[in-house]
Amino acid sequence: MCVWLFILSCSNTRTRSLVLFKLQVEQLRTQLERQRDMLNRKVKQRELKSKALNASSQARRRGGFFWSSGGNGNGLEAIDEDISAMQTVVGQMEGNLEELEQLQKRHKEASTLYGRAKHFVGLGLVAFCVFRLVTSGIRVLAMVTMRGVQGTWIL
Repeated sequence: MCVWLFILSCSNTRTRSLVLFKLQVEQLRTQLERQRDMLNRKVKQRELKSKALNASSQARRRGGFFWSSGGNGNGLEAIDEDISAMQTVVGQMEGNLEELEQLQKRHKEASTLYGRAKHFVGLGLVAFCVFRLVTSGIRVLAMVTMRGVQGTWIL
């Protein structure tokens, strides 16, 4: 709540957006850690269940009695599906975290003198490209009007 009041009170939009980026990155990191913890718990649960199934099959071979939950391993298949789903979610969250960190890095760089200089150089190159396109278009139109429709077309 206090963070949101700080964000709303910021008059500088760059500061506000930087704070929002940091907040999003931190939230994504905590979600990623929770997902990793859940994934580790599922892996441990699968290991315990597979050990129990192995022990029950060994006890049956020896003629002993052992309490088992499923008998045919349906529980392991469900846990394996959960694990694979959680691995994809963790992978996607890691990708999102990397994208946010790169965006935050670009934002920080854009606020420096070097970043602003790069921005203006880029604008200058865009203006130069537009100028070249316009002048070449004018040349083509001038060539067509001077020589008529039978003029040579170089494209």
